[in-house]
Amino acid sequence: MNLNDYDDAIEKVGVQNAIDHDFVDTLSGVKDYIYLKELYERFVARRPALSDRYNFSVFLKTFNGVQSNALIPIAKEIELLIPKFNPPRRPDHTPLIRKDDRPPKSIGVVDFHPICLPLKFKHLIPYLAHTGELYLLTRMPEDEFYYRLIDEIHPDACSIYSPLYKIETAYDKYTVNKQHISYFLPVSWTKLQSYLIQHPEKHIWASKQNKFVENEIYKHLSCKPYERFTDKDCAYYEKYFGLNLNHEQKTAVTDAIENSLTLLQGNAGCGKSTISMMVAEVFLQAGEKVLFLTISTKARNLLRSKIDTSFVSHKPAAHTYAKWAITHSRVDNIIVDESSMIGNEQLLTLLRARSKRLILMGDAKQILPVKQIGCPFISLQNGTFEIKKSVLTIQNRQASDNPLVHFIQETVKKNPLELPEYTGELEGVFYKTLNEDKFVPFYSELKCDNFFCIKPAHYELLSIQIQRTIQKGNPIKTSKSVYNPFNKIYLDEPVIRSKAAKLSIVSQDLLGNVVVDTVEVPNGTLGVMTSRGVEYSEIKHKGVPVLEKVFAFDDFQLAYALSAHKTQGSEYDVVLLALHNVRNLQFEGGKNIFYSSITRAKKLLVICGSHEDKALMRKTIETNFACPIHTLDRSTNLTMNRIVPMESPMIYRPLAHFEPRYSSPFKDNHVVKGVVIEEVEEAPKDNYLCKCGASIKYASKKAHEQSKKHKSFIKIDF
Repeated sequence: MNLNDYDDAIEKVGVQNAIDHDFVDTLSGVKDYIYLKELYERFVARRPALSDRYNFSVFLKTFNGVQSNALIPIAKEIELLIPKFNPPRRPDHTPLIRKDDRPPKSIGVVDFHPICLPLKFKHLIPYLAHTGELYLLTRMPEDEFYYRLIDEIHPDACSIYSPLYKIETAYDKYTVNKQHISYFLPVSWTKLQSYLIQHPEKHIWASKQNKFVENEIYKHLSCKPYERFTDKDCAYYEKYFGLNLNHEQKTAVTDAIENSLTLLQGNAGCGKSTISMMVAEVFLQAGEKVLFLTISTKARNLLRSKIDTSFVSHKPAAHTYAKWAITHSRVDNIIVDESSMIGNEQLLTLLRARSKRLILMGDAKQILPVKQIGCPFISLQNGTFEIKKSVLTIQNRQASDNPLVHFIQETVKKNPLELPEYTGELEGVFYKTLNEDKFVPFYSELKCDNFFCIKPAHYELLSIQIQRTIQKGNPIKTSKSVYNPFNKIYLDEPVIRSKAAKLSIVSQDLLGNVVVDTVEVPNGTLGVMTSRGVEYSEIKHKGVPVLEKVFAFDDFQLAYALSAHKTQGSEYDVVLLALHNVRNLQFEGGKNIFYSSITRAKKLLVICGSHEDKALMRKTIETNFACPIHTLDRSTNLTMNRIVPMESPMIYRPLAHFEPRYSSPFKDNHVVKGVVIEEVEEAPKDNYLCKCGASIKYASKKAHEQSKKHKSFIKIDF
């Protein structure tokens, strides 16, 4: 390395540190600084240029003063977009097998402006009002803001159709900052109706955009037959995995291998995961690539653990849909777990991927999609399509005479059973009749190992109530911070991560070298508060539970009780289902929530509530599972104008002048052009970092540059 390269490296790191300090000094006192800091750190991890680093920090400063209910959703969208900035590139010497393997085009810093993100208006408008950019809404294409508005006010997100009066009522009640939406957008109800299309048979309406997406799905719904999978082949793989498949499972395996598009519907415990592992092995032995996709990170981790136990070598990949959607990398076979959680847009993206086979696997009775338009997994089962459908109903996880299995089966058949009163049994299904004020003592009495409490609604309030009762008089409080969503946290209390995080685990190898590994902690991971931080028994690094040092609990929730959504994919020996003041079971999808809750138990299920809650439970069981209205099997003559994305109004600023700083306020070391600047204690603020590596006062700058030490350094020939 010559002298100029070394000087440039030192100068660059010093300016980076100065930009970091400027960011921290400006925003550290902001209420939601923790969210902005995380965004900044994630962006910096992409190794941006100095000017990009500076412009992103300037952009984040515009959030100073934005309300939390607007800032947090915007921050989540920016976080999803950051991986598209400086995406990893293949080495020049690596050939590209397919055109689709090319990495995505990198986005610029200006593309992070909220006007370019798929945000709801109730989150976008407060930001634009704060920055004085409300005029940008008038530049938005009319088609775009009407279709976005319809999706935002739609009464039922899982069905694209709704009665016209419900849509009108939602439009009339839609306000932002206590003002009707028409105050900010040039919209009217009369004009909005022109962007709706009526159902071909019923007096219900959908957005033309959503119907157009259904038309596109219809075009791609075709099933091609492939080579036959004989009984002899099936017997070979049964022996290979040490399994004895029933007739339903054998049919499902054959359908998945012989067809290009297969839908696998299976109840909880019927062996969907086992079948998917066998099918993946068939594809791998045929020399084909296999990719598992899930909606949640938690489900992906469960899949990866099953893959590790099922495959010795040449394992299939497993990713979340969100990660795969960034590159749309092509593989021969895609197996989608939790397919009941995908929406229309996600299904269309999967169909357009043009994989050799697409296998959609899930349970239509589970919880409906979240923040998605449409529920095509249910519609594909109910309609007549050119796809292969397989259904699993035979319970393998538990004996058929198990009271839990019997209760679940009768719930599916809409036959409410008269449950016995709970009196201390260790297995079975029971009902405990008591009022809400008596619930917490019963909770404490029932709590044991591998126990969990599910509350379909208001679970956070119940967790706080349980904490106040259990921890009453406990002086061992570990944290109290303005960032906490709850006031106090005590030792040994259960918490759950409400937002995914990546932790850096520092360890040493056999030679004593320092090794830094990254461990991902997904949303929904349970942990326990200890004196050293939150310990996750579910996630282990080299056989040891992962420990996260936590100073602010903004990304956590108390986990004395959780919703059915949070516990999806998990199982517990004992489940307590609290039904006090739960009214959402009466609405569309309520039975799906109830079904998901009761299928979490393996040995004992206790349903708790008053006499009125018991009557509500019976009504829920007697109703149907959610059946969203779609017209996937009918294509209409509908042409759509191409919506041109808005250009970002963000101004890209030239890099301002910064005096180099000795270190960064963040913990990570900086590696630039092979020069490692070790993290050291920050020098006083009136000091600056010279090119020769000396930390000196500003007043001594000129004198230092004339010193022998400085001059002798710059004469060195590297």
